[in-house]
Amino acid sequence: MKKSGMKSVALLCVSVAFWVIVGSGCGSVKIVEVKDGKEGAGQVSRDSVGGKAKSSKSRARVKSKERKEIVRNKPVGTIESSVLTINSSHITADDVISRIRPELVLAGQKYSEKMYYARARELAMQAIYDMIYETLLYEEISSRISDEQNPAVEKAVDQAVENMIDNQAGGSRVRFERQLAERGMDMAKLRKQLRKQILTQQYLREKFRSKVIVTRNDLWEYYKKHHKEFVRPARARVFMIELDIDKYLPKGTSWESASKQAKQIAEILAERKAKEILKELKEGKPFAELAKKYSDSAIGRLGGDIGWITRGSYRYKEIEDCVFSLKPGEVGGPIRIGRKIYIVKLADFIEAKETSFVDAQEQIRKKLEQKIYAELVNEHIQKLLKKSQISAIQPFLETVLKRIPSYYSMRAKRSNPLH
Repeated sequence: MKKSGMKSVALLCVSVAFWVIVGSGCGSVKIVEVKDGKEGAGQVSRDSVGGKAKSSKSRARVKSKERKEIVRNKPVGTIESSVLTINSSHITADDVISRIRPELVLAGQKYSEKMYYARARELAMQAIYDMIYETLLYEEISSRISDEQNPAVEKAVDQAVENMIDNQAGGSRVRFERQLAERGMDMAKLRKQLRKQILTQQYLREKFRSKVIVTRNDLWEYYKKHHKEFVRPARARVFMIELDIDKYLPKGTSWESASKQAKQIAEILAERKAKEILKELKEGKPFAELAKKYSDSAIGRLGGDIGWITRGSYRYKEIEDCVFSLKPGEVGGPIRIGRKIYIVKLADFIEAKETSFVDAQEQIRKKLEQKIYAELVNEHIQKLLKKSQISAIQPFLETVLKRIPSYYSMRAKRSNPLH
């Protein structure tokens, strides 16, 4: 592989399904790996890397298989446990709750009580498996860190903390520490977590860097098979006035209860109003002004701006056909659809554009490198799981769920996602 390609891998923080990536975790921390003679620096064949990525169902089956492997020795009659043992390490229920607290706050504000607890179970389960994987990886590298590496590690942690303070607390350390306290954490605990993440990320990059091989042929095959990704369709920015025929029925009458004659009169009145609006537009009245005045849709209050649409993206083909037949600045309609009448304006138009293979190469390279890297890390995790001793997960999960903050306590908090 070309040197320039590998450089992008070395500097890239790859986010895999089970890992929480810290944006500043790409520090120049060098991990000294002790070779045991069993691990070579061989390359991984990637002849089919340009093909389709695994489907979400396929990934779900793999994840399910991983979890079944972990809990294979779970006893039939389980007793709750507040500690999960992973080889010589431990995870507490409070560790899990602290980790997912920001998401719980968001769930408390977004969902109903029933949905909140369902979401809490999902978050807790995912966090447990994430922490298992992280613990196994960190145990593997902890004995390989030399004393001279500590200053570099601490410098990377310092930078990560400063970035978090800037991004999540507006640069206020006091506010940030208060946010940590609300999450059940403190600065020392956060630094420990960041230290593990930074070291593990760097270790994985160093371990698999030479195995992430993407050839020009891989790039070309991907480009051919996923050509639609590199074609941006034509886009139209549309303004719309919507007239509701029902509003022209006699007061207090619904369409279902209205007589045939009343319906016909309502249709005539709505069509007449549409013609009057078109006349005002021809006279030079601003479309947005008339939309605010006449449109019966909520968007009318915003001047009728429905934003950008592409072919096949809008719910009514009749409106799409009309819009894409206009020139910028032109008005189309009236268009009758059901009991609605529409008048549209093409405010702006951007032609379709295709990204050439030359221009798309770097984008494809990054995507394939991330895919290969994630596969290598997952394979490595599987090897670690097979030789690890992990206590029963279900009893631990039940303990975590019993200690989950109540729905109402989370609903009362201000949203403050701290990651």
